[in-house]
Amino acid sequence: MVRIVSSPLLLLWLLFHWKSAESFVVRSPATTTLQGGISSSSSSSSSLHAVALPPALPWIAAHVVGGASGTPVVIKATRKEDGWYRKIPLPSFTPPDALFGPVWTTLYALMGLAVARIHQISTTTAATSKIKSWALVSWAIHILLNLSWAPIFFGLKRLRLGLLLNVALWISLVGVVLPTFYTLNPFSAYLLLPYLTWLSFATVLNQAICKLNPSDADGYNSAKFQAQLAQLQQLAKNYAGV
Repeated sequence: MVRIVSSPLLLLWLLFHWKSAESFVVRSPATTTLQGGISSSSSSSSSLHAVALPPALPWIAAHVVGGASGTPVVIKATRKEDGWYRKIPLPSFTPPDALFGPVWTTLYALMGLAVARIHQISTTTAATSKIKSWALVSWAIHILLNLSWAPIFFGLKRLRLGLLLNVALWISLVGVVLPTFYTLNPFSAYLLLPYLTWLSFATVLNQAICKLNPSDADGYNSAKFQAQLAQLQQLAKNYAGV
């Protein structure tokens, strides 16, 4: 649980504390003092070089690292030996597990680039500054909700709560984030369209899984049953010395 909570908080810290561009300073080899007080460098290049990072790189890295925070619970749920995900009824259009990693990595990179472009906008009026602040705050809330989905769905096995969260993400993205980003920088909004497409698909998939695996009033469902069954089987194997 500490890892699940700390990764999103680390992401937020990175989002609001990285400067628009960072630089590393590399010093050339030491100079040699000659007679007469004349200094000569051992290299013909200057003694100080600054290598600037692309301004968007910290934002992209923060989003990709933050997105990876849910990987452990996803892997645990989808393992063939003791995972529950592939043991419950799933819709016919469920993608292969190997697809999720590359897709989400790409999407988080695009998200980071989109937010970086918003962050780099120079505001000349109070109204623009207010819109920019609202855009960054709304995105911070949205990305925290996004990062909480994997622990809720795969970790806690709360299928219906995961669906509600997906719906909230879709509404906030379409109703708040995209229009605000488009006002400030249309290309930033375009960068989020692949994410919108995948989020729409994920919401439909989540709804179909809930339909095939209904939960009772206490939230118990086949996902929890399969997870508990896998634990009992593992205990039996340990007891039998297998």
